[in-house]
Amino acid sequence: MTDFSKAFDRLPHRTILDVLSSLGVFGSFHAWIASYLTARQLSVRVNGVASRSFIATSGVPQGSHLGPFLFNLVINGVISSLHCIKFLIYADDLKLFFAIRDPSDCLLLQQNLDALSLWCDQNGLALNPSKCAVTSFHRSHSPVKHPYLINGALLSRKDDIVDLGVHLDSQLSFSNHIAQVASRGMRALGFVKRNSREFTQPSALVTLYKTLVQPILEYASVIWSPYYNCHTLQIERVFRAFLRFLAYKLSIPRENIDYHELACWQVFSKT
Repeated sequence: MTDFSKAFDRLPHRTILDVLSSLGVFGSFHAWIASYLTARQLSVRVNGVASRSFIATSGVPQGSHLGPFLFNLVINGVISSLHCIKFLIYADDLKLFFAIRDPSDCLLLQQNLDALSLWCDQNGLALNPSKCAVTSFHRSHSPVKHPYLINGALLSRKDDIVDLGVHLDSQLSFSNHIAQVASRGMRALGFVKRNSREFTQPSALVTLYKTLVQPILEYASVIWSPYYNCHTLQIERVFRAFLRFLAYKLSIPRENIDYHELACWQVFSKT
């Protein structure tokens, strides 16, 4: 995993405009983009005291629609510097990956890291080695672990990383992620229960559950979908806790709760 240092703020305007020119953007439209990026006056405020205004020579306007689009046009150029390995890129989140079978594979990956550093230097961006990391996904007892460098700095090696909100461990068991999802789901359910004591309509409770709790349990589940029963039970525990709360609201004694019937109850299918 790589990390660009303040990528959206440091991207030079000249680099953006050169990329647009290379893509065939000329004339009035190119001039319009240039006027959008340049001559922006900024100031810094610290503890209520503002600095003198200054002209920004780099960065794309954040919070805009056009800013991220222009950034993506530039960052996609990193593809030309990478060879014979695979990669995933989402905005400024770039991951390089490759099947490591022998030392020559390690050397190839290191060469691509060097090429990435060179591309960043040429385009006015900088990598932050302290926030970059390397991990090995394997089922072997003795995986090949090579020390990788970026700009001479040794990358930290992690057994568990977080990528777009999903915890990935070296065995891809997703044990840590499922435990965290279940814990967050329980906390969200607790919030729903505390703030809906006066609610009398079960349909309203179901809506709250589907809005505030269920998205936590289902986010990226196509990636980490439980395989082992113990993991499935962790997720189902949240759902069953909500069903007990719903049964309480419906005045169903706890010993008479039929979880299957309650889960299939018509109010669930109507919301």
